[in-house]
Amino acid sequence: MKNKLMLFVIGAALVLAPELYGAVCNVNGASDRQSIRGFGASSAWSEWSGCACGYNTFLQNNAAQFFDVNTGIGLSMIRARIPPDTGSWGSTVIPLQAARDQGVTEILATAWTPPAQWKNENVVHNQQGQYLLPSNYQNYANYLRDYVNFMRNSHNVTISAISPANEPDYQVGYDGCSWTGDQLRDFLRDYLGPTFATAGLTTKIIMSESMNNSFAVTDPILNDAAARQYLFAAGVHFYGTNNNPLAYSLAVTHNKEYWQTEISNFDGYEAGMGTTSNGGGLTTAMWLHRGMAVANFNAFFYWWLAADQTNEGLRGVDWGVPKRFWVMGNYSRFIRPGYYRVDATANPTTNIYVTAYRSPGSDRYVIVAVNTGGSVVNQSFSLSGIGASSFVPWITSGTHDLAQQSAVAVSAGAFSYNLPAGSVVSFVSAGAVNTPTRTPTIDPAWTPTRTPTASPTGTATPLSFLLDDMEDGNNQNNWGGDWYSYAGGSSTVVPNPFVMTAGGMPGSPNYRAAISGTINDFGGMGTNLNSAGTGVDLTGYIGAEFYVRGNGGSYWFQFTQPSIEDGDCHGVVFTAPVDWTKVTVLFSGIGQRGFGATAPFTQNAVAALQWASNGNGAIDIQIDDVRLLQAGAATTATFTRTRTSTPTFTRTRTGTPTFTRTGTPTPTFTRTRTGTPTFTRTHTPVEPTATFTRTRTGTPTFTRTVTPSFTFQVPSFTMTPTNTRTATPTFTGTVTPV
Repeated sequence: MKNKLMLFVIGAALVLAPELYGAVCNVNGASDRQSIRGFGASSAWSEWSGCACGYNTFLQNNAAQFFDVNTGIGLSMIRARIPPDTGSWGSTVIPLQAARDQGVTEILATAWTPPAQWKNENVVHNQQGQYLLPSNYQNYANYLRDYVNFMRNSHNVTISAISPANEPDYQVGYDGCSWTGDQLRDFLRDYLGPTFATAGLTTKIIMSESMNNSFAVTDPILNDAAARQYLFAAGVHFYGTNNNPLAYSLAVTHNKEYWQTEISNFDGYEAGMGTTSNGGGLTTAMWLHRGMAVANFNAFFYWWLAADQTNEGLRGVDWGVPKRFWVMGNYSRFIRPGYYRVDATANPTTNIYVTAYRSPGSDRYVIVAVNTGGSVVNQSFSLSGIGASSFVPWITSGTHDLAQQSAVAVSAGAFSYNLPAGSVVSFVSAGAVNTPTRTPTIDPAWTPTRTPTASPTGTATPLSFLLDDMEDGNNQNNWGGDWYSYAGGSSTVVPNPFVMTAGGMPGSPNYRAAISGTINDFGGMGTNLNSAGTGVDLTGYIGAEFYVRGNGGSYWFQFTQPSIEDGDCHGVVFTAPVDWTKVTVLFSGIGQRGFGATAPFTQNAVAALQWASNGNGAIDIQIDDVRLLQAGAATTATFTRTRTSTPTFTRTRTGTPTFTRTGTPTPTFTRTRTGTPTFTRTHTPVEPTATFTRTRTGTPTFTRTVTPSFTFQVPSFTMTPTNTRTATPTFTGTVTPV
């Protein structure tokens, strides 16, 4: 790589600005590698995860942003979860229908566990390697067959692929089931495959979704001819592989596809491009690059479509759209199902990583270049077997969100481009890729979802970590600490020893932590923050929150410390009302209960969270969805927020528009998207280039009724949006549609 020094004179100072030149990247359009099935993400636990009861609705309202190839990032696949009881099957259907309505045809459904009653222990979790009893293999095969038929017949959703085991080689405290490779082979060969064949199902079967890209649970299937006849694709996750996925030669040998079905970063929420390891945009870019160029994946799934708190979602639910969302679009929007990866110099220059693709008809090529470095690099591309005359760059960087740039001409089979520092650039050749479905009318550019502008000032919702939602029904939280109940003197508390109680809050309905009894001295329940019950450093947090209901009595919540007697620890008094209510407790607002000597609160040594009676008498309290609140959230927020609802309006159009048209249109329009932070995006989709003149006569008249006022909480404020819409009824223009 060469440095060229450009000289700029600023006043009397001489400034040297380096411009880096990269070695040539060779792209061969005639060298097919793997075919591309598509790119997607998951709606797993959509019926209750994320923002509780509103997650299904959120995914439905934002489906175009995820799946539309013209106005969104163009995901072409979605991964669903199969609940372990038939009564819950329908609760997951809303995002699948929304994806279907956006044109998605590849719907992968994965089962985290068979129904509990068919396992060696009657539990859905997999903490001790619980497994499906062989005597129930046929029951489970019938169960998966019936699920596919139910989704099609009851909800008009076609499950195109099914996976019977999520991470069979990983023991977890939530839904899961252990399988060996031999067990999966036998189940597929002798039960699942024949059952689907007898039922006439063409649903693809995917196995085995190993947690860390291990082939041990899939090799036995591929090595057995009778079993592998039913297998369509080997599936893996590549957690724990240092972000370096492995190619699977045995799958290639037996002509099976190879799908990466889950990956994300669980660090604190990262909205920017970030580094290549912290969950930012460049992290996702390198996963995609290595997945395509090294592992030769046919399909690539991010974990959740949307989530707050960590980087598990492509975008946030309440926190807006991070850079990784747009980076995914650098691949999913332009590399469509049926494309082929073709040869390109994978790492032509330090910090530059390149993959290239062609459409089935070779009339469109896509080159994706990732610059993980801190400097602009002038990268040259030498093309062979590619007849494109120009490429249009689409940039995602610290200042761009999948933003279209001016076309770059190809000269003598080559072109070059300045790749911005910390960026992903998709170069898209001319060709019929995204056939427009819109008819040129008054509003040819954007679905009529209004974007109200508001400037509220309030308390921002803190980041949080889910300590326990109790849904697995066991007595251990997500940090490995145990739940317990306690009582002193003649007090009585049940259950003792503690067990979770069935029935929780809406959105988390399976279990709750609950106690009742009579207090004559002291009593309550708690959960340790680690398995040893010792002090844990919570200096990175600002407090805790939980949902509570009870008998309306007064209670005490405290952070216990090993250096202080429990009765003297710091906390707050709260009420347990008859309806589920969220309680937020910040460290800045707690005080000492005052039974003993005054002692300071030591945030770096907190052993447990406890809920206790605030006096003698009856105790009856239920707790659900306990979270620790992380530091780093702003105390106030002023921002523009996109409303997901679509205002109702009436439009009356008079006059008869007429136009003459020559060739294929190319519309140009500006779209303003809002999220966190606010950004403006200029979008000029490229189609087969042609020009036409359209003349419309008449005077369209619009009558519109909009009620834009609404209230939302961040956590609590009211805002009144202002919508402005301008229509120009008569015009002559040159348009190039998407």
